[in-house]
Amino acid sequence: MVYDIRSFGAAADGITNDAAAIQAAADACVDAGSGTVLIPAGRYVTSSVRLYSNTTVRIEAGAELLLESSEDAYGKLRGKYDQLYTRDAATLLNLPEGTELGYIKGMFLGGRRGHTDNLFYAKDAENILIEGGGVLNGQWRKFFEPQPDLSHLRKPRWLRSSDEAKFTPKIFRPQFIYMQDCKNIRIRNLSLLNCPFFNIRITDSEHICCENLNILADKRCLNTDGINLAGCRHCVITGCHIVTGDDCIAISSGEMPPRRYSAEDIIVRDCIGNTKTNFVRIFIGLDVNVCLEEGIGSADAVLAANAQAVRHIRITNCALEEEGCTANIMAVYGKIEDIHIEDITVDQKGKAPMLFLAIQKEGRIRDVTVNGLKGLGKGAVTVLGTSRESISGLVFQNCRFRVEPASKLFVNGMPDPLEQYWMYYFAPCNIYLRHATDVRFHDCEVEWGEADIDDIYEIADPTKRPEMYNAVWREDMGPFDSWPCIDAFDVDGLDIRNFRGEGFGGCEAVRVRK
Repeated sequence: MVYDIRSFGAAADGITNDAAAIQAAADACVDAGSGTVLIPAGRYVTSSVRLYSNTTVRIEAGAELLLESSEDAYGKLRGKYDQLYTRDAATLLNLPEGTELGYIKGMFLGGRRGHTDNLFYAKDAENILIEGGGVLNGQWRKFFEPQPDLSHLRKPRWLRSSDEAKFTPKIFRPQFIYMQDCKNIRIRNLSLLNCPFFNIRITDSEHICCENLNILADKRCLNTDGINLAGCRHCVITGCHIVTGDDCIAISSGEMPPRRYSAEDIIVRDCIGNTKTNFVRIFIGLDVNVCLEEGIGSADAVLAANAQAVRHIRITNCALEEEGCTANIMAVYGKIEDIHIEDITVDQKGKAPMLFLAIQKEGRIRDVTVNGLKGLGKGAVTVLGTSRESISGLVFQNCRFRVEPASKLFVNGMPDPLEQYWMYYFAPCNIYLRHATDVRFHDCEVEWGEADIDDIYEIADPTKRPEMYNAVWREDMGPFDSWPCIDAFDVDGLDIRNFRGEGFGGCEAVRVRK
């Protein structure tokens, strides 16, 4: 059966909130055992809608769903089988104001209320399809401060992660689609525009397909992840174009303890990304910056995180435009293994390396293969372990790195151990390896392009560096104006065959140190 939301009172005037009409159509599908919610051409303002099993939502071409900007319209679900969800401040995380991580409160606020503060929500459901030629419009400007924050432009150029303005988020930001503990979910042939928070967030679910999506968020906005999969299994992301101010695609283990699942068997193919952060971020373990330093984590949480894995990930035939890191692979606790990256084109103007692999705390990374990555960027590859056993089994073959060096904070090295995961913005320009075992470079090349390092010697002045960086500084971090193509420190089993390239500034091509 098809249930047209106009039959349930949708005004389609772009002003009246039509969430109740959309929910009534979804409830009719529940009553019938299955059905289609039809959203015809028109402009519909909406807030939280609960979807149940065996439901199709068809958003036709010419239909536009606009996120309601009033916070009062959220905070509860209207489905006939739902309890009201109240906003109990005691359930929110207590992150102190005025700290570097203060804005995280807004993220967790949305996470704890994720079932209400979004457009579509589903839990313990299966066989849901959201499709059509229509548009979801998040109206992002209503959820950010009106004037951009330009304070970062007062920093030295080598301390900036970006030269563009950023907008400061307000505490309330809904997201488009949030699903938990679901099976057989398909989202296809839609445009998701101007979302103020995560576009698609799916947790602890399996058999997910995101296909032919056009996800366009303003790159000046934080936390506008394109597709975020946490603790999901058997997933395909294909044919998507994603422009965002945060990760285009994020793959991680499940939500915070006590519920925490591994992620496995995920394919990303034929996609195009454009971001200031990461095209694909693969992450496992508690976010120590938030959970442990702020006192939220526990010994039990660490044990649970260490028992999990992110594995069997395939990223093929994709392209990264303009900025960002192609793949940022970070293990804090737990294990990341069997990652295959193939046939990737990179045209990167930001400061991040094309690939970044790092360990914090007790994490492990095993068996990562990169084949056929060809690109232009400000950095090639950074690999940072905590011991030789923490990262092993890395294979790079048929890769071509054209690097245009830029002045960056850690241009000749990285803190040991890595203090903050976002330090990848300042990672070295070359292929930099520290603490790893069994690393192969076969038929690879590094070519140096035009350099922009006129201010590199400013880095030597500790009065210009924030104290947090002085605390982790080592003399070998620079500044220098020459470095090898491959700089390996404390690496066992380094196998280099048919490598082409000369060191920058007259340096040797390969330097191996113990």
